[in-house]
Amino acid sequence: MRNKTIKTVLFILFVIYCAALAFVLFFPNLHRYSHGSRLYNITPFATVSELIGRLIEGTINADIVVRNIGVNILLFVPMGAFLPVLFKKLRKFRWVILVCFSATVAAELIQFIFILGSFDVDDIILNTAGAAAGYGIVNIPVLKKLLY
Repeated sequence: MRNKTIKTVLFILFVIYCAALAFVLFFPNLHRYSHGSRLYNITPFATVSELIGRLIEGTINADIVVRNIGVNILLFVPMGAFLPVLFKKLRKFRWVILVCFSATVAAELIQFIFILGSFDVDDIILNTAGAAAGYGIVNIPVLKKLLY
């Protein structure tokens, strides 16, 4: 009984997380600047390198770099944690990564097509890394025993 209650609460939290994630990804005018044109980066680590380079040069504040890189990682940590706990078919690392990678690519394409942001391969890499971290966290033996 207790396990079912925990799973129900986790599922409700997952739905809330997905709604919040959709808000962050698809409603840029409400919380960040939208450029009004289709921008893209398909070179891995170009945006990350540029941000770090500008930080070293002193032409950008550290909080902008941390926000851009850190938020992209943190956005998908919950996804990587929730999926294996809630869905037995997604208990293997490769499936969680595949689902999160696919979701991120889809989100980036939607942002690009509807001019809700830019398509950036670095976002895909960082989001997927966040999902991997979330997966790793829930697979710590103590947590795994509690949650699975």
